[in-house]
Amino acid sequence: MGVHGNGLTHLLWMNTQNPRSTVIEFFYPGGFAEDYEFTSRALGIKHYGVWDDQVFTSPDIPPVAYPDGFQGNEIPLSESIIISRQEWG
Repeated sequence: MGVHGNGLTHLLWMNTQNPRSTVIEFFYPGGFAEDYEFTSRALGIKHYGVWDDQVFTSPDIPPVAYPDGFQGNEIPLSESIIISRQEWG
């Protein structure tokens, strides 16, 4: 679980044998880069993208986009969306 960035590269060492292995990636709303979504899927790890209070996963992923704020230090995140999700993993 983390904001889009190089720290998510650690998913390469996740246990791919566990069907609950999951990557949850936070994006600036409207932004998306497929780096870790593609890598997760290639390794058989479930990937969820989060925009503040919206969640998406393959095959319904947004197009690649880098809006103003994508590389910024302020990424909104609704804590209730993280706490209330029952299907993570």
